Amino acid sequence: RLRTRQSCRLQGSIGYIRFGDDVQGLITLNLPQDVLSESVKVLVALSILFTYPLQLTATVDVFWPMLRHHFSEKNQDRGYYLVRGTLILGTVLIAISLPHLAPMVSLVGAVGFNGVGLMLPTVTELATYWDQISKPCGFTIIKATAILIVWVFATITGTITSVNSIIDAFTIKV
Repeated sequence: RLRTRQSCRLQGSIGYIRFGDDVQGLITLNLPQDVLSESVKVLVALSILFTYPLQLTATVDVFWPMLRHHFSEKNQDRGYYLVRGTLILGTVLIAISLPHLAPMVSLVGAVGFNGVGLMLPTVTELATYWDQISKPCGFTIIKATAILIVWVFATITGTITSVNSIIDAFTIKV
């Protein structure tokens, strides 16, 4: 993770040094309009096309046990790939249909990251170790309460900020 983070920082810094305040939201928008740059854009698009389905494998693996009973034993593989393909196509169509994707990604991050990153581990720890930590003022309960307060604050402020960004993005400027 450290190398990935350093690589992203280096790439971002080089991009900012090269383009300054004119830097665009997508790295490919900063490229000049020549043959080499266009071929890079095509290769970036192809790399996303071929790797995006891999990112959804874990999601499909989580939901597949709940959906597999809808398919006969003979069609289990077909059903799995149908669910996977539907999920991939659905998310791609949502991304294509939204003219301003960044505010929507921000909203998903505000709700999803806070829930998965703050609330879920805290609740899981409390549920797992409740018998050992149920003393009235145990450190774990105080810590969990503090984390849950941060979670509520971060989720509310992140959601409000994201919704305001969505409203601004879709408001017709006169």
